[in-house]
Amino acid sequence: MPARLLCVLAALAAWSLLTLSAAAQTGLTGLEWPPEPVEILPDPASPAPAARPLPAPGNYRWPGLDGADDWELIARDSLTTTIPAGGRLAVYFDPAGEMIGFQDPAVELSPTQAAALARTPAWLRADLYDSFRRFYYPMIADLVAEEILNAPDPLVDEIAFQAAHIAPEIIGGAMFLELLRENAEYVYLADSALDYVQIVDYGASGDDDYWSTARYRVVEESGDTVEVEIDREIYYWYLVHPKLSDEMPTYINPANGEIAAPPDGVFWRTYFWTHADSGYSHLSQELDGCPVLWAHRVNTAGSSNGAVGLVNDWVNEAMNWAVGPERPIQPVRIYALHQGYCGEHSDITAAAGRTALIPTVCTIAFCEDHTWNEFWDRDWIHWEPVNNMVNSPLSYENGWGKVFASVINFRGDGFVWGVTERYSEGLCTLTITVRDSCGKPVDGEKVALKSTMTGGGQYYTTWSVTDAEGQATLTLGDNRPFYVRVSGPLGAYPSSSTQYASVITNSQAGQNYTWDCSISNASPALGVTEAPPYPNPDDTYRLEVQYETLYETAYASIFLANEFSEKLYGGGGTDLFLADSLNLAAYDSLQPAQGFEITPGAASGTLDFVLPTFEPWYAVFSARELTVNSQRVKAVVSAYRYSSGVVPGSGAQPARFTLHPTHPNPFNPTTALSYELRAASYVRLRVYDTAGREVRALVDGWRDAGVHEVTFDGSGLASGVYLVRLEAGEFTQTEKIVLLK
Repeated sequence: MPARLLCVLAALAAWSLLTLSAAAQTGLTGLEWPPEPVEILPDPASPAPAARPLPAPGNYRWPGLDGADDWELIARDSLTTTIPAGGRLAVYFDPAGEMIGFQDPAVELSPTQAAALARTPAWLRADLYDSFRRFYYPMIADLVAEEILNAPDPLVDEIAFQAAHIAPEIIGGAMFLELLRENAEYVYLADSALDYVQIVDYGASGDDDYWSTARYRVVEESGDTVEVEIDREIYYWYLVHPKLSDEMPTYINPANGEIAAPPDGVFWRTYFWTHADSGYSHLSQELDGCPVLWAHRVNTAGSSNGAVGLVNDWVNEAMNWAVGPERPIQPVRIYALHQGYCGEHSDITAAAGRTALIPTVCTIAFCEDHTWNEFWDRDWIHWEPVNNMVNSPLSYENGWGKVFASVINFRGDGFVWGVTERYSEGLCTLTITVRDSCGKPVDGEKVALKSTMTGGGQYYTTWSVTDAEGQATLTLGDNRPFYVRVSGPLGAYPSSSTQYASVITNSQAGQNYTWDCSISNASPALGVTEAPPYPNPDDTYRLEVQYETLYETAYASIFLANEFSEKLYGGGGTDLFLADSLNLAAYDSLQPAQGFEITPGAASGTLDFVLPTFEPWYAVFSARELTVNSQRVKAVVSAYRYSSGVVPGSGAQPARFTLHPTHPNPFNPTTALSYELRAASYVRLRVYDTAGREVRALVDGWRDAGVHEVTFDGSGLASGVYLVRLEAGEFTQTEKIVLLK
């Protein structure tokens, strides 16, 4: 037996132990006639919203199919939602009411959180929702939501962005929530005083969608002065965001570096703008009257290189190249000590840059024991004030003789990304693929790389996280060895936490290296197999689902308790299958289930399915086989009814045999039953109860080809579900009707 099949069977056996009685309660295929009554089962974690019929359906031409002119659009709806690892989204169509509905996996937010979400710009809501759902204590999420609700215009978007993109464990830890507002206020305060930058607000908090960004005056290399507007992502992440690298965004007492509430504790943006130690320059006064962000002058400090040059001067005046027993990482304390090596210089430069409304990041090469900064002007620009270096990234390699293993930038939520290509002329790539014990790709595995360190030994050089295909690709320097360790919820490789595997002995420029590993555990199996075809299927309704995975989100903590959420575009996906109510119940109970149109790792496409029975059918997007990463999915659902256009009594020839849905349904006490015969046939049309007992014989004899109609009178019968069965030659079809009295 193949190893993968053994793994699937083992996984199914494990699920069976969890719910031994569920299979007996649900049944699995429901193919026997007469079928049991079907109940639409809500998602136990998130009740399904009410089905939403849409007004004004139009005619739909289905190209390239026989009878295409006869499919009529009767309902259409759409949903964009996040499916967490292990969760699922079910899109259903109920023929009885001709309605589309969704079982959305979204968790229910508190009223305070929901109100904050409604006040947040539309482009930011998915991120804020994702942050709210990850808070361990909902009460803290409510307090964060209140900061958004109490924010004045124009600070709502800045405060909401911080709430969405500071790791929940950080914002719920030693951070003071009033810092969210103070940080945003001082962004606008600096904007009112600085000449080279202007915050631009597109819309206001009363609009459904609005955002802010910054516009700068820049002197080009040609000498021309131009205005440059940065992308809003740069504005929020690297100008507004209050966390720089591995420090805590909170109030710090400058005298001792400890966390303290105001007024003893201060935040670097406020402190650097309003305070100067005796004998040192004031940052806001240093920038007074500066006309441009920078002047494209390489390795130039001072006013001739704009605000970048002036911040360069301020840092060098404030700092001495020396360290004592204390090596602080909080910018406020670094300033109070006025000394440090490259690490302290990088931290204070990042804080001073953002205080001056210059988008700034911390840049580091761990193995080469050096760190500096970058600022943004249509691209990230190398910047190291301690050596008066601006826009000369190859100086380290060509002047200092550094051979970089990897260079990374920090983002405020703990995510890092590689920028080695700016600092090394010899590059290679390494693609790592992680699989489970059954050979399936594993998402959400943290990939940590080490290399040899300046001065000896090994140290971390970069990190990444695997996507839904189990892959992570990193750009590295040349002439270096690399060692890797992967770890995550399913296990690690190597298994010992102290071991690393050698993946490259001496990297060569231009090479694309690959490395695969398998971890010892198996990820959950989907547990759905292909169902056999239905005998004499109904073909009255057609379900079309157009779907697209907009992005997947990876989650990991690299530094301390600081879980980032990084969107990965161009990949991702969920398993997709179509099932009836009984099989969906079996799937939800972790029992073997059957379905149609099973599509593993569906990232985008169209599900096109003619419903074989007159009952609810579900298109299920399953993330059961994923372990960490969530999937952002958009689905557009359309339902069509087959209509031959033949009117009873018109004499026109039908194209098929069929029993049409009854109208009305539910009914009291009569309803019209219509059926089509493609050829003259001996017809039996009977009504049964759900136990299979015949309650009415409506037709029993030969009928000509054409459309026929008969009235069923339920007088004398009890309210409930009944089954109408049409037999015409070898053709049979069963429909449900509901008598309500």
